[in-house]
Amino acid sequence: MDAPKVIEHEGTVREIRDGKARVAFLAKSACAHCQLKGVCSASEIEDKEVEVDVLGQTYQVGEKVNIVLARSLGIKALMYGYIFPFLLLMVTLFVVYGITGEELAGGLAALFVLVPYYGGLYLFRTRIGKEFKFFVRKFV
Repeated sequence: MDAPKVIEHEGTVREIRDGKARVAFLAKSACAHCQLKGVCSASEIEDKEVEVDVLGQTYQVGEKVNIVLARSLGIKALMYGYIFPFLLLMVTLFVVYGITGEELAGGLAALFVLVPYYGGLYLFRTRIGKEFKFFVRKFV
């Protein structure tokens, strides 16, 4: 069976203004449906909001909708948020430790290298945000 090409979340339209809708939804981790989630700290449910273009479509505040994102963009977000910083941290740790022989220097350098990385993501958030387009469709 093929994996779906999109990621969908059920959401509620909170606000509509200037051809954009603010939609709230619950982001659930994969283990949120597990029967053991009550005793496990890994399960996570988080309330989130996104702004979606709805030009030419009619929605009303309080209406249930599906928020759709291409799976490939979800993977790209995972890379930007977790994989790249992890690799940057590990490479910096080993390089600085290899050069200096000091664990403390390697550890501090590895942590501090994340500051400009996440600072860069923050500075370019609007440009990066243009890549991640959410779509809305009527709840079925």
